[in-house]
Formats: sequence, C-alpha cells, structure tokens
Amino acid sequence: MMSDGWSGEGPRKGPYRPERLQPRGRAAQFAPYPVGHRIAGRFEVRQVWCGGLGWVFVVYDHRDHVPRALKTFLWETRSGLAQRRSLQTRFLREAKHWTALGSHPNIVRARWARPLEGRLFLSLEYVPPPPGAARRTLSLADYLGGEPLPLPLVLRWSLEICYGLQHAHSRGVACHRDLKPSNVLVTHDNHLKVSDFGLAIPIGSLPGAHRMGRQATRAVVGTPGYLAPEQYRGEPLDARTDVYAFGLILHQMVVGSSRPPFVDGDAPDAERTYNRQMGGPPRGAEGPLRPVVEKCLAPDPADRYPDCRALRADLSAVHLEALGSDPEPPAARLPEAWEKVNRAVSLLSLDETAESIRLCDEVLALLPNSVPALNNRGAAHAAAGEHTLARADYSEALLLAPNDPRIHCNRAASWLAEGDPEAALADYSQALALDRRHAAAYRGRALVHSRRRDLTAALADYDAAIRTAPGDPISYFDRGSLLAEIGRADDSLADYSHAIALDPLFAPAYCNRGLLHLRQGQPRAALKDLGVATRLRPHDAQSWARLARALLAAGNLSPADAMLLSDRGNICAAAGDLQRAAADYRESLARDAARADIWLRRGVVEERLGCGESAACCYRRVLALGTSAESEREWATQRLRALDHPPQTADENSEKTE
Repeated sequence: MMSDGWSGEGPRKGPYRPERLQPRGRAAQFAPYPVGHRIAGRFEVRQVWCGGLGWVFVVYDHRDHVPRALKTFLWETRSGLAQRRSLQTRFLREAKHWTALGSHPNIVRARWARPLEGRLFLSLEYVPPPPGAARRTLSLADYLGGEPLPLPLVLRWSLEICYGLQHAHSRGVACHRDLKPSNVLVTHDNHLKVSDFGLAIPIGSLPGAHRMGRQATRAVVGTPGYLAPEQYRGEPLDARTDVYAFGLILHQMVVGSSRPPFVDGDAPDAERTYNRQMGGPPRGAEGPLRPVVEKCLAPDPADRYPDCRALRADLSAVHLEALGSDPEPPAARLPEAWEKVNRAVSLLSLDETAESIRLCDEVLALLPNSVPALNNRGAAHAAAGEHTLARADYSEALLLAPNDPRIHCNRAASWLAEGDPEAALADYSQALALDRRHAAAYRGRALVHSRRRDLTAALADYDAAIRTAPGDPISYFDRGSLLAEIGRADDSLADYSHAIALDPLFAPAYCNRGLLHLRQGQPRAALKDLGVATRLRPHDAQSWARLARALLAAGNLSPADAMLLSDRGNICAAAGDLQRAAADYRESLARDAARADIWLRRGVVEERLGCGESAACCYRRVLALGTSAESEREWATQRLRALDHPPQTADENSEKTE
C-alpha cells in the first residue's frame, strides 16, 4: 500500500480557528457538571468542552465500562424563555436526525437521546485522539496551517468526507449546513468522521447578513467563512450547499491554510466574504485537484457537482491518475442489533413510540432473548398506555436479567399506573435492594407511600432520592407536591423553585408554584408563573382553568388591578381561549384606558376572532394615545393596512371598543 505521506505524530497548528470548541476555562466555569462529577450517578465527567450552542462532556460510563461523549444544549448564557425553548427544539431535531443516520465508518455515531438530571443529552461515539496527540479529540482544524497536506492524505481524507456526507444525504439529511474543519474529527488511526448534524450557529447579527437578498425568508445559520452564497441569500439549501463547504475545506488542505478562502481576518465580514465568493473560485489551489476545487466553489449552485456521488467520482479519477490505484470504499454492513435498540431508545425519548416498538420487534425476531429490546419495548408500550403488554415484556426481561433494578423500576411504574400499589411497592423495594443509589426507585416508592398516606416514609424516600441525584428536578418537584399537600407551603415553594432552577423549561413546576402563590395571596406572582407554564405548554389549558376559577371566585377587582386582568387575558390567549381573553382585555381597559399595549393585544385577539372592525378600532386607539411606543405604533399601522383600514387616529366607532 502506498503511503499517504503523513506520519500521524501530531496535529499542525494555525492561528485561525474561531469555530473550535473552547476547553475548560472562562467558558467552562459555567459548566453544569465539573470534571469528576457523575451525571445520573453513572457517567463520570473526564473533560468539558463548550461550543456555540452546546456542552460536550467526555465521560466514562461506569455501567457499560466505555467512554462516551455526551452533548447537551447550552442555556446558561440564554436568559430568555423563547431562546431556551428554541435551543431545546433545535437539539431535539439534531437528535432525531443524527440517530437516524445509524452506523457509518465516516460519521460520528449517535447512540441515543434521553433526559438525564433534567437535561436532554445526546450520546455520541467517543473519538479518541491519534497516538502522540494531546489528551483530547482532534479535528481536521488541528491539521491545517503551514504547508499543504500531502496529496495522498488529501485524497483519502476528501473521499472519506464524501462517503460520510453521501451516507447522510441518503438517510434524509438534505444539507449538513455547518460543514467545517472542526466538525470533521480525526480518529486514532488517522481516518475522518463527520460530526455535528443539525447544530448550526446563527449569524443573523453579523453585519450585512440579511442584506444580501431581498427575498430572504429564513435565518442564516452556519459558521462565518464556511457559508455558501445561497445561505447568505436565504435560499433553499440542498446537497450542493455541502459541496460548496467541502470545496472550502479541500482548498484549505491543498494550500495548507488555517483560514478558509475569501476570508481576511479572524472576524469574517459577511458582506465582503459574500462579494468575494460571487467573484469566482479563489486562487492558490494548484495541482490535480484544482478543477475539483473550482467546480465545488462555483457561485451558482447549478454549476457545482449535483451531489457527493458525482464529486466522489472526480476525486476517484484523480486518485487513480495521481497514485495509480482506485480508492478503497468503506466496508458496508447492516446495522447491528444493539444499534437498532439504541435508536429505539432515542425514538422513544422523542415520543416516536410506534417506530420504537417496530425496531424492537425487528431485534427480537432475530434475538428473542435481547433484554435491552424487551425492556425498551415495554417502555414504549407503557408510553402508549398499553400496560398489560408492557408488564409482559418487563417480566420476560426479568426472567433473563433478574438483577437489573431498572427493569424492576419500570414494571413497578406500570403496576402503579393500573392501580396496584402493593405490586409496585414490591418491585421498587427489589430495585433498591439491588441498587441503593437508584433515585427513580426511591421516587416511585415515595409515591406508593403517599398514596397509602404513609407521609413520613414518603418524605424519607424523596429525601433519599435527592441525596442520590441532587441534579434531578423531578425529585424536587415530587417532594414539593407532597409538601404542598400536607400544608408546608414555604418548603413546597422552595422545592418548586429548585426544580425550575435545574430545568427552566419544567412547565408543571411553574404551574404548581403559581397555584401556591395564588393561595398565599400573591396573584401577580401567580400570573407570572402560570403565564410561563401556559407558554411552555400552550395545548394544556389546565393551568388557565384553575387560575380562572380561583380569580373569578375572589369577587370584584379594584381599579389598580387592570394589569392583573390584562395578565390573565395574556394567559387565556396563549391557551387559545380567545373569547375569554378579549373579555379580560375589555374589562382591563375599562379600568385603565390609557394602556396602549393592552389595546394592541386586544386588537390582535379581536382580529383572530374575525372581528376586523373592532380590531381596527383598537389599533386606532394605539395610534391616538400619546403614550404609545414606536414599536406599538408601527405594529398598529401595519395591521390597519393589512385590514385595509386607513391608519388614521380617530375616535369614531370608539364606543365599539368600550
């Protein structure tokens, strides 16, 4: 075999790496888990890395005795609820797409996605560093900077990137969108794996990012310097966008640059980069790969390779001509049974129960004694409310693995769901006899004790669950619910607040804390919490219904409570009860008619109810009030034009809005 000309003794260094993960230091001081911590009592943190949108923890799995990389989204620097919800949505999308890719030699494998200690985690294949390198995973970015890479290595690595992308595109990933050197990892045997599917970095705040095209309709995402022209313009993306990013990386390998072409300094200017890209391919990529680079970097997507298969064909031709041999493709193989089970676990965590059951059925048809498949199929049946089927699977799994506390715990939950606390208690106690640090078993047994009104034993078990897993918000929430039931309101509030601090998207904790505030005579704090709960779960109007009954039963409200009525209207509108929202806004404005923001919100609700004339009157009131903010006036003017009403500040028909 011909040598590729690279010794593999270590990475090359270069100054331009704005996209690389940041090690422990200023960013990592905010890490939710320090080195040495055991996540969920199982995954011991060995390294901490922080990227644009997420934490990456290199951990040792003490149960399976293997290293893993656990990825979770970064919300410590996001204070807004909408930002955190957006991060969670994007993380769930990444988990769903990535786990669906299965196993491929040139893709970092995603094994499962599930919540641990109140956070969603994605379990990834740990890619160890090459021999002689630092004790951290290396990426292609570490090898760029200095002299050009040897041609044999460039060809091998380029083909491996193509194989990985081609596999991803064939599995439903239309476009990676964030292909760059730091998202291509180097294995211990000097091969490449493409990583980070779905976690693109928004660049909407960059100068000129939204001025490239007037027809842009979506946010521009990706890393500055590695975007194709159509990404700046907000146009639809496909495999040709990845081909462009591949061309940028190929150019860097050929010329030996740590900086992508078209970029001057360490802080790329979006508009200048775009204009240079539109001027045609960059200079400097000489040799047999120059035509490939130029075709990849054509400004018009129609002039590029249509997909990675066509690109790979030209790379293979260069390989044959330059090295005298055909490249060896990665060996194809069917997914192993354990990979299917792990994908089934991930699908279940994403509420895809039917698909999860189907995958487990496939595994059990080949391996009838697969304990993981039986356990996960039981969990999927339980999630679908099929508890008899779930217990049958759990019982069969326990015949094969009687000392697994997780399966005892799962069967106990199924017994409890169907009203058999005695059978549940036996399974929870057996789980704890097998593992005294099983927090879910303490929590479940506490629920059984509380239903039997043995409150002292229930609180003792909740305390044990919290001692065992202090980072799990569910234990605090469950204990808070029991404390509220027995009249210890202050302790209950503390537990709900702790649960929210651990998981700021925990809607039931906001709801229950809001109800406690209401009972303590703090309606404004109650409305704030219930408003958050309703926004997090807009299809669950239970929190609004409880609040409405409590406030309406309180009798007349004073004129100072106009904002209280407005807040209640906001919650009602978020829950979809537009008629009641409009009534609250009307009553609020009857008490304080000078609030432009309430007139505006009422106008939006009236418009959604189909009352165009009433909505127009509300918008005109916004324009007539001297206290209106500029943004409120702009919105009111825009809606009046949409309703085909002249944006005049008049009081005609104002009696309709009183």
